Amino acid sequence: MRFKDVFLAIGSTILISMACLDPGNLQGDIEISQDMSYKSIWIILYSHILLYFFQEISFVVGCITDNDLGELIASNYPRGLKLFIWASSEISVIAADVQEILGSAIALYLLTGLSQTLCVPIIVVLVFGILLIQEWAEKAFQMVFVVFLGMMAYCFAHVFFLQKPDMSDIINGFIPNIPNTWAFTAVIGAIIMPQNLFLHSSLVKSKSSERLSKKKVIRIFRIETVVVIAVSFIINFFIVSVFAHPNYKDEKIDLENAGVMLAKYLPEISKLLWGFGLLASGISSSSTGALVGYYLMNGMLDVQVSRNLRMIITRFITLIPCLIIILTLDANKMISLLNILQFIQLPFVIIPLIRFAMSSKLMGEHVYKGFKVYFVIFFASVLQAINLYSIFEVLSEAGNVVRIFSYILIVLQTGLSIVLIYSPITQELKSHPSKHRSSFLQEGLIPDEDALE
Repeated sequence: MRFKDVFLAIGSTILISMACLDPGNLQGDIEISQDMSYKSIWIILYSHILLYFFQEISFVVGCITDNDLGELIASNYPRGLKLFIWASSEISVIAADVQEILGSAIALYLLTGLSQTLCVPIIVVLVFGILLIQEWAEKAFQMVFVVFLGMMAYCFAHVFFLQKPDMSDIINGFIPNIPNTWAFTAVIGAIIMPQNLFLHSSLVKSKSSERLSKKKVIRIFRIETVVVIAVSFIINFFIVSVFAHPNYKDEKIDLENAGVMLAKYLPEISKLLWGFGLLASGISSSSTGALVGYYLMNGMLDVQVSRNLRMIITRFITLIPCLIIILTLDANKMISLLNILQFIQLPFVIIPLIRFAMSSKLMGEHVYKGFKVYFVIFFASVLQAINLYSIFEVLSEAGNVVRIFSYILIVLQTGLSIVLIYSPITQELKSHPSKHRSSFLQEGLIPDEDALE
């Protein structure tokens, strides 16, 4: 492998780590550390291990088939199911985007003192500006995310070492135990996100070329994915370990007052570190969310919307609910509920992905079989069981209206999951004409062989 070819292929996987470190994820970390103290560490580790396996399936399927997950769903499922998966995925993407804009607005408010209502449009403009960098240079765009990731790692690591948590408690935290189902569901939903599966399959399919075989691209992506998921785990570990400290046991902590609580027991700089870390988390993850929406619409509906137009549309769609939530609701509570929403939507993406990976017609010699299949199916089933149990747990404490709504949700989700499992798939691939490849060359997403000569 030539260095230039490898250099052009690497870098895009860092976008995946951004979605694992969004404000919804940080909120989930705070909640589970408050609920389970250091015993929650194993859940963070377990979630990231599961995340790797599902992300690996996503990029392998995307690379081997030259189709992203959205295109495969559009080509293989009936129109009604395709539209349902698209609609539910769009809702999930918008929900994540709302989380990310709200988290960024809270961070900007903490750092500047501006009203959160004013912070929301400022963040929207900043995100749009970052996305415009991609039109200019793909590698520069990726370097922006490297800076954001480094910023988060430094800020949260600094707070961790200021806190000096007990190492024996941390070590014991890696031992599995029975979790609080609601908190567990929120964390899983924040880490294993449907939009990441769409994004990874879209990013990898554009990296295969005559100079890099599919096997080499998959090898590069495996290494990259292990690295970025490990970094994501370490950052989440820092956050959970800090807020699991006994100092915060009786405190009610959320994204907005976390910096104040840290400054209560640690040096004043901890408040600024939290604010900058949260700001990097929100802006970077919101930028990746806009890309997911673009790939989702182009892949599943075959609507060739320009990336800039799609970004403008989604920015305005998320701007309105963000302002409503900030003005009328508890933004922190809403971020937690949106984590649950994403977890509920997860089976509608994982089931088709596993079915495509098990199709010998689509995957050829790379078909998933044997131990890998049993492993993935087992853990997908565990996720679904936790999903349903968490809804039942809510039912036990809910009023009549919420109880009826939850029963309907259980029936719909279970029924649709069964339909997705047993519905025949055509095992067809979407062909990509030269025009489609040219658009990737123009966007800088794949190497131009002529330019490399």
